[in-house]
Amino acid sequence: MAVCSECGALFFVGGQKHGARKFCSERCAEKGVALLVVDQMPKPAINNLARQFFDAECPVCHRTNRGVDLRRDHRLISAIVVQHFSDRQYVCCRSCGARRQLGMLGATLALGWWSPRGIFMTPVWVGKNAFELIKTARNRPSAEISDLLAREAAEDILARVQTSANC
Repeated sequence: MAVCSECGALFFVGGQKHGARKFCSERCAEKGVALLVVDQMPKPAINNLARQFFDAECPVCHRTNRGVDLRRDHRLISAIVVQHFSDRQYVCCRSCGARRQLGMLGATLALGWWSPRGIFMTPVWVGKNAFELIKTARNRPSAEISDLLAREAAEDILARVQTSANC
């Protein structure tokens, strides 16, 4: 059993292998070309790029050196027979992320219990928010933001190569 490097789908047979990457289909292999470029990029360059982003200006509060990273929050609202789950991710600094995560934690605590399913799911969602809040305190870039920035850089490289090839 393999996991597609592009879409994350599990597949048992078929697929395509390019270097260390496995893709479930030709479409994912075409979309995942940037991942092959990422594999060729030196790790120190990726780490340096992620560190620069981490120390950059927060897009929310516009302060610098506050630990800009990819943050997540989770919300559960339930009412008798209806439940609404949401998982959001956004880029901001530690303090902005903690503020949003605490808000979602409070909303889930206040509004998550009001259905039979909500009684069981609210502690799970509160735990997920608490875990994300703990992760907010880290003082180095996450692997997720490093991967995202490396992919963006690889896509920029591919776009420049394609543009120069068309000229």
